[in-house]
Amino acid sequence: MFDRDPRIVDDFAEDAVLIGSEAGERAEGREAIIAMTSALFARPARMIWDWRRIDITADGDLAWVVAEGDVVVSDGGERTLLPYCMSGVLQFQNGSWRWRLFHGSEPAKS
Repeated sequence: MFDRDPRIVDDFAEDAVLIGSEAGERAEGREAIIAMTSALFARPARMIWDWRRIDITADGDLAWVVAEGDVVVSDGGERTLLPYCMSGVLQFQNGSWRWRLFHGSEPAKS
């Protein structure tokens, strides 16, 4: 994401679902994921994640992951850290692991 590499969509299965942490960030299928990532890349800020904890479990060709850390937003030299949680399901397809479901979340503001 930080490098704005459009090949990030290759990490998703054709029928994957990506749910981001902001309202309305839901993409189903490769074309929708391409559109969502293109919109994110068009923003002036860049994002990268700093994970404190990652738990991965696999069973056959399926794996699920839960991670906790921060999303680091870099905008014009200013860096902002926001707590972030991610969960997802991956499937081993054609020699590599691909996201079937990616779900990101930020804590609700009180």
